Amino acid sequence: MTQLSIQKTISTAFQIYRLRLGTFIKTSFYSHLWLLLSNLGLIGAYSCLIYLPLLLFVANLSATDSSGNNLLIILLSLVGGIIFTCLTVFTASKGLRIQALIAWIASKELRNERETLQTANRQVKRFWAFLLAQFYIFLISLAFSLLAEVLSNIFPEFLAAIISLIGLLINIWMTVKFLFADIAIALRNTTALDSLKYSFQLSQGFFWQITIIVICIYLILLPVYIIPLLPFLFGLFSALAKIPTIASDLSSFLVVLSSLIPLLIISFIGLIIVGILTIPLWQSVKAVIYHELTYHELTEK
Repeated sequence: MTQLSIQKTISTAFQIYRLRLGTFIKTSFYSHLWLLLSNLGLIGAYSCLIYLPLLLFVANLSATDSSGNNLLIILLSLVGGIIFTCLTVFTASKGLRIQALIAWIASKELRNERETLQTANRQVKRFWAFLLAQFYIFLISLAFSLLAEVLSNIFPEFLAAIISLIGLLINIWMTVKFLFADIAIALRNTTALDSLKYSFQLSQGFFWQITIIVICIYLILLPVYIIPLLPFLFGLFSALAKIPTIASDLSSFLVVLSSLIPLLIISFIGLIIVGILTIPLWQSVKAVIYHELTYHELTEK
């Protein structure tokens, strides 16, 4: 079996990233904007479906009869929760689909076909499949995590540590095996479930090469991910150093904690910017690996 060249894969991905940088950054910005809206929708759904009912329940413990008002609030919370849930599903699907367009454009570039974002948007037909595929992956990962948690509570401590390590390795294995799900949906127009099956089959025999490539990209980008966190981390360490001297003064303690909020916002914005810049590189890496594996797949047939 032909081996994936790790150095060639990474250098080709960086080359594609540089060639289409403008298009990739613009596409990644749109994707992050939609995913940010999905997070806001998720917060709204949580507030309407969980937080407000709990708040109402606590308030009713000491309140007199107000069943009419309670019913109205519950109905409004339910309607609001449904609206926010639909908003979350739609915007998350939109964001993931736009993100997959980057891999679509990169794949065409590897075939010497210079496509535009508008063309990619017309060609990629699926919409809900991108979110559904991620949901399937989440359920599988959650099942393994819960199983590992249950087993770690049953067995002795030294075996529990081994089980936790195995659970971590299984999640890494899943990340590699399902790495090409979104590309399969975008390029092959598969369903969500079929995309997982195809990605699993495509990576057969190339697991370690793909894993090493992913680790190398993580190591290359690690400083980029750390830089946005530095303002908050420095502020946090400074606050922790002051806490012993202000522990008896609650107001001073709160002032120190509140001073971390602007730093947290700065780090959060920095992470968003880093995400906008790095997601296209990840999609380019996936596109290059996909191109190599499908090429080998065709030649072996």
